[in-house]
Amino acid sequence: MIRLGSRFAPPHLPPSSSGFSWWYADICGEAGEGLVLIWARNLPFVPSAAPGELSVALAVYKDGRERFYALQTAPGDAARAAPGSLEIGRSAFEVRQGPRGVSLRADLDIDVAGVGRVRGAVEVAGASARLPDGQHGSLDWAPITLAARGRAELTWSDGALAISGRAYFDGNASETPLDELGIRDWRWGRIALPRRDLVYFVLSPEEGVEDRTTVLEVDETGAGVPLAMTHAFDDGMPGWFGLRRASSLVLRGDAGELTVDFTHQVEDGPFYQRYVVEAVTSDGERGRGVAERVVPGRLRQSWHRPLVNMRVDRLGRKASMWLPLFAGASSGRVRRLVTSWLRGPREQEAYP
Repeated sequence: MIRLGSRFAPPHLPPSSSGFSWWYADICGEAGEGLVLIWARNLPFVPSAAPGELSVALAVYKDGRERFYALQTAPGDAARAAPGSLEIGRSAFEVRQGPRGVSLRADLDIDVAGVGRVRGAVEVAGASARLPDGQHGSLDWAPITLAARGRAELTWSDGALAISGRAYFDGNASETPLDELGIRDWRWGRIALPRRDLVYFVLSPEEGVEDRTTVLEVDETGAGVPLAMTHAFDDGMPGWFGLRRASSLVLRGDAGELTVDFTHQVEDGPFYQRYVVEAVTSDGERGRGVAERVVPGRLRQSWHRPLVNMRVDRLGRKASMWLPLFAGASSGRVRRLVTSWLRGPREQEAYP
């Protein structure tokens, strides 16, 4: 099911209109704050997307809460790609790979309807992940650099943020739509331990086959080792949209035990959840990280599309009247919503 590899040539774009590819970077700050950046083509989590549509998603967390959020899409012809670089509108993503490792620089310039212009840079640098050959499958998963360092500086109309800390960068791609890969449940997470990262990827197939569990340990030099571990999730009560909230995860194997506490749920949706997590090993090592859950079968359901579309800012199309309630800084959203209603809806300008 998974084709594991680190020689994933970003920013690869899938040749087929039905496939998808996305790149993911996160930073866990020393003061407990966090940042997640995703850029993609045919991002499966955007409903009613046109074939080839491009997306840029940015989320910032602090004290276990979302502090800033933006999800903007653009037509496929807004992309300008070259070896090692990709431009989506005014935002540019550059990846360099060399003897010293991997570096990512994302220069962001996003105009969010009802919020204003968001500008800044996200940087990640670390050793290139050196991983064993993975099993063949229809889903490419490429951990590119782990146990890395990252920093970000962002500004918008009424705020700013600076964050630095441990970072992670990977890519996912398939020529098949996510909801046709035969995956019933998708759970992923990465834990930044003092000198290494632990990453788990648990896929539950639709046809009653046992879960496919992949656990990697990657140190600061990029050396990756697969760990044979079993997993046990403990899920709590259902959230607002029916998915149960994760409570804890225990991974056990010859290398010891890792207990993950899903401390803060920072995103809850009809088919997607995101958490800020804390973890401890059986040797007493402690770490922090990010975890996600996707239920691909729910992507096909139509009832939630109007709800999800409220969060999406589509260039060249009229934004939802509710967008200011979900985008931008979490503080002042009601005020921005009322202000946007008084001004009236506007259509986003296309990227130059």
